[in-house]
Amino acid sequence: MSRDNEIGLGQFAEQMLVNPAYLAAFERVKKNLFDEFEQSGILQKRKREAIHKKIQAVNAVQREIDQMVQRGKFLQQEENRREKLSTLKGL
Repeated sequence: MSRDNEIGLGQFAEQMLVNPAYLAAFERVKKNLFDEFEQSGILQKRKREAIHKKIQAVNAVQREIDQMVQRGKFLQQEENRREKLSTLKGL
């Protein structure tokens, strides 16, 4: 993937993280999973394991979005430095 694409994805990911609908949806999903886990019986091992895997998947998606934001910011900063150096060399 090109640097520009990664920067763009990072910017879109950052927009997601401040989008109230996105945040509410993620919180609702997590709450529902925790509620489902709490309501399951202690002997319902398979059900609890399935819920645990879902929680892990939700967390993995959130981590990936956070990483996309951080990578995009890092690449944008690098790009800005390169442009600045290029401008200074032209003087």
